[in-house]
Amino acid sequence: MLSRFPPRSVCAAPTNWFRRGPNKGSIAWLARGRGVGGARGLTADHIAFWEHLLAAATATEAWNAELARHHWTGAYLAGARLRECLQRERNEMSALLKELTLLK
Repeated sequence: MLSRFPPRSVCAAPTNWFRRGPNKGSIAWLARGRGVGGARGLTADHIAFWEHLLAAATATEAWNAELARHHWTGAYLAGARLRECLQRERNEMSALLKELTLLK
């Protein structure tokens, strides 16, 4: 994820930052994320199954040990929280790209 602002939530944990733009006044936080997507047409039951399974998997000691081993930050999101996060990131990315004159 790329965000104009330092992260405020688990939506965007910073891993790097850089300054860009004509006056080098734009700061962007860069974070990497992993996601799982499903095929179109999944039923609510299918989605609930996978959300439950992934939430349980990311709550295990083994998962947390793997995060620590790689110096990663855990940030499991699903459903409405994920959609809100992605929309916020899209809005922030658009604002940053406009500021850098890379988007009209």
